[in-house]
Amino acid sequence: MAAEAVEEQQRAALLDSGVGPQNAQRSWERLSDPQLWPQERLFFELYAYALRGRPGTEGFLDGIVESWVAPVTAALVEAGADERTARADARLAVAVVRGLLLDLLATGDRAGVTEAYERFLQHVSATGAPPPTGASTGARPVRPATPARGQPSRRAAAATGQPGLLRPGASTTPP
Repeated sequence: MAAEAVEEQQRAALLDSGVGPQNAQRSWERLSDPQLWPQERLFFELYAYALRGRPGTEGFLDGIVESWVAPVTAALVEAGADERTARADARLAVAVVRGLLLDLLATGDRAGVTEAYERFLQHVSATGAPPPTGASTGARPVRPATPARGQPSRRAAAATGQPGLLRPGASTTPP
């Protein structure tokens, strides 16, 4: 399945970046890139369809969490965390990143969601645990300019007829 191949590519890219505050921040910058929004929306759409048992999504949920938790756990253990804590932190990181990506897709507020992610990293740092590597939807990383604060959200752009934040020609390859 194409989604699995892209998911594996994304995991490799994020895990290769290492564990640490700067690496986690760079991972978030890639994941929150507006060029990835079409892929991320498709990922969450497939996720929802699979949860509802929609035909054609069989197997989509197999490993959808564990395929991220296991390698992030391993990276955290390698960075000095104990196995149990690393596993809980890895699951938390996957949940936080996916939740913030849903927020981002719903609101288009990249600055606000990024601020929330930075607060998450501060909380992780305050516990003394190594910051988790990024955990994603599997979208392919790219590095365009960050939209300016105050730019209309996707919803506002649709309602007002103003151009949205998505770039023309963005791929919709499933994550």
